[in-house]
Amino acid sequence: MTRMNMKWVLIAAGLGGLLFLSDSSAWAKTPSGGGPSCLINNPSNGAIALRGTVAINSIPGSPASVDVLARLERGGALKHFRLHLAQSINGLTNQEVACRIFNPNDTNDPDTVAAVGQFVNEILTFFGYSGRSLKITDNSISNAEVDPAITPTPYPGGTNYGSMGDITIYAQ
Repeated sequence: MTRMNMKWVLIAAGLGGLLFLSDSSAWAKTPSGGGPSCLINNPSNGAIALRGTVAINSIPGSPASVDVLARLERGGALKHFRLHLAQSINGLTNQEVACRIFNPNDTNDPDTVAAVGQFVNEILTFFGYSGRSLKITDNSISNAEVDPAITPTPYPGGTNYGSMGDITIYAQ
């Protein structure tokens, strides 16, 4: 083996070992490691942009819950969609929250999977894009703000808070 080939074999072996020994959760596309589950770099050819506003009210307690109201528009068609989740989103980034509400495979909780699946199906069916999934990009969320009228509101077991932001999600 030539010296140059040996050099490339050692580099490849080193990189392979690094990947093998690293924590696998860091490579996962989940909130527990690696990034939001529905985040993509660029929408694919044929992806359809749905634009609108999402308002979220998070209520801590036992159990914690989240109310979501999404106002989405495409080509003059406008509709409000509502989702209720019996879980906490505390500690999630805006992108992770978006993936939790627009990707039924973001969690293993069967109740959340069912609720989000129905929510996503309702959105896709209304706009005529059944059979697709919803994705976001780094630039999908803008003007995100916490509502000072809701935050902080003392609530048994914690603090209630709400937020609102503009969003572009892609059906692809």
